[in-house]
Amino acid sequence: MRALFIYWKAPPEQLAGALAAVREFQAGLSLRYPSLVAAVYQRAESGPALVTLLETYTQPGGLDARALPDIIDGGHAALANWCPEGRHVEQFDQLDA
Repeated sequence: MRALFIYWKAPPEQLAGALAAVREFQAGLSLRYPSLVAAVYQRAESGPALVTLLETYTQPGGLDARALPDIIDGGHAALANWCPEGRHVEQFDQLDA
């Protein structure tokens, strides 16, 4: 099963707006892909300069290939104002236990 992990940094004074924007973006994705599981995390040790946020995306049975451009490209467009350094995309495959 493939999962996406997308991290980016936001200025602390813009954190509330950045979180609202990413949650709105993820809610829209969930409407298009009902089985998509999306979450957002904040790095615990974020410093005063920038706060690190992490978006995660999974689906039972693996991510729908049609969803990938919406998640990656759509997120770049929807969140560009909140992440001055851009979003960094990582894809991982779950290993069988």
